[in-house]
Amino acid sequence: MTRRKLLRKAVRIAGYVGLGLVVLIVVIAVGAPIYFRGDRFGNLVERALPAMRGHTHVGGGHWSWGTVIDLVRGRPAALELEDVTVLDPESTEVLHVDRLAARVEVHRQPTHIIIHDLQLSDVRWRFATLAKEKKVGFIAAFESIKKAARKPVKAPGAFWLSITGARLEHVEATFDLSTWGLTLRDVNAIGALTVKGNLFTWEVKDADVRGGGRLRILGEKMGIVLPYERGRLDRVATDADDPDSIHLTANGVVTGASRTSGSGVFTGIYGISPASKHSGIEFDAHIENAADAANAVAANRVAANRGVMHHARVGGKAADLRLHFSQPFDRVAIDARARGFDVSAEDLEARDIGVSHWRYAPGFRAQGGHRHREQEEAYLVVSGSGEMLLDGEVIELRQWDLVRVDPEVLRAFAAGPDGMEIVAVGGPKPEGGDGEQAEVSWP
Repeated sequence: MTRRKLLRKAVRIAGYVGLGLVVLIVVIAVGAPIYFRGDRFGNLVERALPAMRGHTHVGGGHWSWGTVIDLVRGRPAALELEDVTVLDPESTEVLHVDRLAARVEVHRQPTHIIIHDLQLSDVRWRFATLAKEKKVGFIAAFESIKKAARKPVKAPGAFWLSITGARLEHVEATFDLSTWGLTLRDVNAIGALTVKGNLFTWEVKDADVRGGGRLRILGEKMGIVLPYERGRLDRVATDADDPDSIHLTANGVVTGASRTSGSGVFTGIYGISPASKHSGIEFDAHIENAADAANAVAANRVAANRGVMHHARVGGKAADLRLHFSQPFDRVAIDARARGFDVSAEDLEARDIGVSHWRYAPGFRAQGGHRHREQEEAYLVVSGSGEMLLDGEVIELRQWDLVRVDPEVLRAFAAGPDGMEIVAVGGPKPEGGDGEQAEVSWP
């Protein structure tokens, strides 16, 4: 065979090989996004995630070569994921998203991931303290697992994650901390989140809570639990200038005919400041047409205590209640101002009453007391125990004791070893008040 024929044959073979490579590249280019989709793509995403204390499952998703090209060029790249579930270190679900769609932008040196136009639908989010650690499970799930380096390595660069303009649809959110809780069902809202170094901030605003929920302050048995049918959260957030707190502003919260609005802050949430040792609250609430809300709170208290409490019925078309919660939860003070209530409980009836709340530290003994010219009062011991001094006579008080006191009787209190918490209910009083202070002497 001549050299010319061999050359032609080699060229022809090279042409076939080149054509085959082109076909193979086209098949891969077209077929890869088709093949690596669904659960296969989900597995790829899971393997690409860094090692974290929690576990993330991705059921599937969709991508294209345009996504890869945009990511390499640092441009927003379209991405869609399905059936995303995050478990915390104790294997409790803290996030589930049926569908996630966004445009993702990645920059390096330092690493900065920006997520644009995020859309989340059919979401479950749980923000609760771990059972065995004083950490929030959702945050602990994303903590990296530290591995011992075999040889000195360069320190990792800074990491920055930003989510802006997220649209949340059909979200169920649960805040379940030992001292307070909030449940939100079927929420549509706008959100944002930033993780930069040790800083974690987030914001949800203009939240339309269509499915109702419940707000809990303190525990189930002794705290205030308000169920509601629908409402609106103007804003709930953790700010950069207050990174260990959650700020909450709400209005139009509906419980029957009652309408509740409130604003305040819950402190010491994340365990990153001295305040975390004694988490606290500074919150103001106003309930208009408050009878239905008061009955709902009372009914929940009866249910939480398995019916051992009597459920007073509350009425009053113009009933109005203002509450102020302050100080750390372990010695929280509740200032209540009520008017226009009609209350009945078994053989006790009252109209046009006022309510106040007192909490006494263990071992407290008052050196001064008070009496009234016209206003009668009844005192209910809601927790702890102690003593009550009535015109020089001492009576013992236990939880759920109810004592009615005539206006002119001088009264004072002393708390037992566990402290004492009292709710005082007073009848009508003259304009400007009629209380008189006086020193007391305990036998």
